[in-house]
Amino acid sequence: MLRHGIILMQTFADPNDPAETQWFYDEPTELLTNKVYDDGNGPSYAYYPDGRLHTRTWARGVTSTNQYSVFGELISTTYSDDTPTVTRQYNRLGQPTKTIQATATDQRITTYEYDTNTFALLSESINGTNTISYTYNSRGQQTGYSSGYAEHQLRISLETDDYGRISALSAIFGTETNTFHYNYLYGSAMVSSITNNLGFGISKYYEDYRNLIIGVSNYFDEDCISSFVYKNDALGRRSQRVDNNIDYSVAITNSFDYNNYSELAEATMNTNDYNFTMDDIGDRTEHLINDIDARYENIDDSNNRYSDTYSTNLVYNQHYDFDLDGNMTTITQYDLDDANSWIAWQYTWNAENRMVSATNCVDGTYVTYKYDYLLPTTLKLHRTIGLKVYGKGLISTLWSYFY
Repeated sequence: MLRHGIILMQTFADPNDPAETQWFYDEPTELLTNKVYDDGNGPSYAYYPDGRLHTRTWARGVTSTNQYSVFGELISTTYSDDTPTVTRQYNRLGQPTKTIQATATDQRITTYEYDTNTFALLSESINGTNTISYTYNSRGQQTGYSSGYAEHQLRISLETDDYGRISALSAIFGTETNTFHYNYLYGSAMVSSITNNLGFGISKYYEDYRNLIIGVSNYFDEDCISSFVYKNDALGRRSQRVDNNIDYSVAITNSFDYNNYSELAEATMNTNDYNFTMDDIGDRTEHLINDIDARYENIDDSNNRYSDTYSTNLVYNQHYDFDLDGNMTTITQYDLDDANSWIAWQYTWNAENRMVSATNCVDGTYVTYKYDYLLPTTLKLHRTIGLKVYGKGLISTLWSYFY
């Protein structure tokens, strides 16, 4: 008999027809083998005899396979599609020293170096060029880092007070230096003000007995640029915000009301009114903007996905398709009278369910994404490292991200 672990969850978008999600386990080991959604689809898992994850198979058939060292360290993950293979190397303490993310045409090598006395991470280097270096104080707190290369190097240095809170931060990029000084409410970690060597500053104000903000002021030198005054209800939800700006002749009042589930139900933003309707599990079914209606219909009760959206102020409506794992694959637009329809967007996903391409089928724009793989441990955190936008077959925009 299973001693722990969820085996069944029911959600009631339709009070008379609950959607069920089930978890299945191997009885001797109590390891999760399947998760099955109400539509009968879901991922499955297989394990080595020692209980470590061997394979994960998505409902659409894409599989990832893990291999481990004799010490139980995850040393490689391979995929059944073209998602880059990831291999790892470790030192004797089990800290990662090298990560290789590779495809048939591309390779990204990240190396890690550590302090031999404190074992703190000193640097990360990508393909031997882009390097992030870290510094620490005697208490082991990080006091700064530098990244980039040559004239594009960014350096950050931190100072802390006797309580371990950041008291100053300096950012140096090329010949430019920005220094920020932090002040706190007495006996707390709540920031009361930040000042900048160039004259910019911010002040924050809080309720007397709750850690809730009631005011923010932004200024340059002695001049207040903008300020915001907040009210919070008894449950800590923001109920009002008053905006003051040097460009405003009068203050702008915004108000917010909630339903019994603390979901935003009504909002007044200056002269615009917003109304939102949700079902019993929080799926939005309708919203009104100044009495202009937009509806989210044909909600897939088994997976809480919208199949269609309608709006009275648009020239077309939209239909959405998903793969077996819930990733959106197409957006189809069609006339309000359903006379014509066309595919507007198509999306593809890798074996970690991260979007790798988006294609605008109307104007031909094609966007691709690349991700890195962040260690240590087996925690899978993906960060976008590259994005390309194609127009008419040529690269029109290229962004690269360095962490």
